[in-house]
Amino acid sequence: MKITEVEAALMSYPLPEPMVMPFWGGERTIIKRDAMLIRVKADNGLIGYAPGPAHERAANEIRETIRPFLLGKDPRTWSTLDFKGDREITKTYRAVESPSWISQQNSRASLSQK
Repeated sequence: MKITEVEAALMSYPLPEPMVMPFWGGERTIIKRDAMLIRVKADNGLIGYAPGPAHERAANEIRETIRPFLLGKDPRTWSTLDFKGDREITKTYRAVESPSWISQQNSRASLSQK
């Protein structure tokens, strides 16, 4: 099994009304909710999904650095992959681990059902 695709989809939903919430002795107004969905696909058709950090920097890190590193790698060997990066990009890389792990678990479940 090899990773064939790694995608990060940023989503934003404007709230119908601003929400005012207490925040560190003051208050803040929330006008939208942001989210990221990470999708990792393997050559056997299995797909894993997980939430990720909802900001453009993380989406760029996934697209420009993490995706090229992971393409062609076997998600079952995740613990042996030697990804190197600074603290922030490593946090983003850890978010991509989750859908890859889901993909491997789905692979094991598919094999055990045969």
